[in-house]
Amino acid sequence: MTIADTFRLFILRHGQSELNSENIFCGWIDAKLTEKGKSQACHSANLIKQYCGSNNISLPQIGYTSRLVRTQQTMDVILKELGLGHENHVITIDTVINGELHDIGLEGQIPVLQTWRLNERHYGSWQGQRKPNVLKEYGKEKYMYIRRDYNGKPPKVDLNLEMIQEENDQGSSTGYDLQRTQ
Repeated sequence: MTIADTFRLFILRHGQSELNSENIFCGWIDAKLTEKGKSQACHSANLIKQYCGSNNISLPQIGYTSRLVRTQQTMDVILKELGLGHENHVITIDTVINGELHDIGLEGQIPVLQTWRLNERHYGSWQGQRKPNVLKEYGKEKYMYIRRDYNGKPPKVDLNLEMIQEENDQGSSTGYDLQRTQ
């Protein structure tokens, strides 16, 4: 197998969101990118373009995002900067996909597959809370355990509180049904 026969996987985190910039736990809250976040996505696209050019490999042929708008906005900026189109064919992979992925793409577009399974960690009742306030309430040891340990779980959210879901919520395919924590 030669280098031309291998695949490259570029894994990126979304650019800075409105809540990231305020030091607030975001989780599944559907926050948009800030201008800085869009600039970060543009910079990432330029790094991908440089890498592909200097290694004589093709640009990405498919994209994957979570169902959160900040990841979709990041993908849009990157694809536009790479010259791979802006209005791309978005497929929710929680629906049945028949056929080959290359048959899904449209002229001048690449398929972008979305799933809630790529959503950021659900922070339970911490979502929407300022990080310094949560740190003060829980103490550094417990705070860091919950945030960074694989087994650490944030407190469950109270489902009786009013919660806003994304505008294009498709019910159970988003994974939002009765999620109290992750």
